[in-house]
Amino acid sequence: MVKKLVLFYLISFLCVCVAVAQPKIKLDVIYISSPYGVGLEEARNLVNRSILTIKNQLRTSLILRSFDVRAQRRTWRISEVRELLRVWERRIEKNPRAKKGVITLIIVPPFRDDEFIERYWLAGLANRACGVANRLNGGVAISAAQSFNYLGAPRLEESFVSMVHEMGHLLGASHTTSISMMHANAMAYANYGLEFRPVSYNEIEFCLTTNNLR
Repeated sequence: MVKKLVLFYLISFLCVCVAVAQPKIKLDVIYISSPYGVGLEEARNLVNRSILTIKNQLRTSLILRSFDVRAQRRTWRISEVRELLRVWERRIEKNPRAKKGVITLIIVPPFRDDEFIERYWLAGLANRACGVANRLNGGVAISAAQSFNYLGAPRLEESFVSMVHEMGHLLGASHTTSISMMHANAMAYANYGLEFRPVSYNEIEFCLTTNNLR
C-alpha cells in the first residue's frame, strides 16, 4: 500500500513538472477583414487550431492575449510582402505591451498578383527567427489567409500551414529541406499532414532556453 502511494505521488509530481515545463508565450493576433480573405469565424478557428498544433507538437503553450479586428485599407501586391511586414513592425514597436516573450500574428487578405488583377496569392513572412526574444516587439509575422482561390479551390489548409510555419520562425525554427511544417514551400504540401521535425523542435528549444523563456 505504501509503495502504491509513493508511486502515485511520484507520477503526479512528474505530470506537474511536465505541465510546468511548457513555456507560455503570449500571442497577439490582428485580423484584417476583407472580402478576399477569410471570415472572422474562420480566422478564429485557424488561430485556435494553430495554437493547439504548436502545443501538441512543440510542447509550447501560446496564450492568446488579444484578437483585434481591423478593416483593410488598401490591397497589397505580392511583391510588397516585405514592405507590409516593415509597416507592421514599426506600428507594433510603438505598443508598450510589445516585448520579449510576445509574438504578433497579422492575418492579412491574399496578395494581389503583380500582373493579373483577378489572381491572388497566399504568402507569409516573419521578421526574424527566434523573434520571440526580441525586446522591441517580441517578433512579428504576417500570414495571408483565404477561404477559396480565384478558381474556387479551397485554401483554408494552406492558410493554416502558413500561420503555423511563420509562428514556427518566431519561436526559433529555420527552414528545412525535408517535407515538414518548416519546409520553405510548406503550403505546397499542405494536404500531407505536415509536422515539425526534430531539428525544428531542437532549434525552438535552443531559442526559448537561451533566452530564459523556457
